[in-house]
Amino acid sequence: MIPGFLSGTLHDRETEYFIEHVQLCEKCREQLETQCMIEQTISILNDKSIPYDASSFDMRSLLAQLIEDRTEELKRKRLKTVFRLCILIATLTLSVLLILDMTGIFHVTSYLGGMRHY
Repeated sequence: MIPGFLSGTLHDRETEYFIEHVQLCEKCREQLETQCMIEQTISILNDKSIPYDASSFDMRSLLAQLIEDRTEELKRKRLKTVFRLCILIATLTLSVLLILDMTGIFHVTSYLGGMRHY
């Protein structure tokens, strides 16, 4: 799961599980740090425009930021999903009320001040 986490290709539930597990499991956290360090070093060495300074290479901070970024991404996705569900529920509710009003089963407009405009 480490390569998928680092590349950002895990599904949301896998990412959530991975983050929770890595925070509790020292062995897996060390493996993640090692893999992250390898990938970052290769990336830096391949990019000739970035001057390499080993003294400023703080893997723990980099990894903590990556985990925080992925956690925030999960929160944004959940919020977006909840918002979409609320819009869907509101649309369906209004549609049902409109159909009931138009068929005469339930006069919604009479509850809104008696204004009926067809």
